[in-house]
Amino acid sequence: MGIYGRHVSSINSFREPRCVAGLPVWQKPEPLIIPSCLTCPEEIKAYVYLTTIDRAYAPQIKTACDFESHKQCEGILKQLIKKKVVKTKGDGLYSVKQEDS
Repeated sequence: MGIYGRHVSSINSFREPRCVAGLPVWQKPEPLIIPSCLTCPEEIKAYVYLTTIDRAYAPQIKTACDFESHKQCEGILKQLIKKKVVKTKGDGLYSVKQEDS
C-alpha cells in the first residue's frame, strides 16, 4: 500500500465514510451504551447506525442488546421514547436526541 496510499486514505476519511468489510461506514453498527441507572440491571448495548442524507450524518439506534430477547431493554427503550431521549424513526430504528450542552 505504501505511505502515499495510507496518507490519501486518511485524508479521504474526513470527506468520505471509510468502507469496513465492504460496507459503507454508516451501515456498520457501533455500540451505544445506555446507562444501567434507568432500571435495567445491565448496560444496554444498542447499535448506532450512521446514516447519510445529503452528507448529513445522523445516529440511529437499531434495536439490539438484544432487545428482542432482553425484554427489560424494550421497557427501557419505551421509557426513553416517553422521556423524548430517543425518537422512533420506523423500521426498528431510533434516533438519539442531540442535546445542546
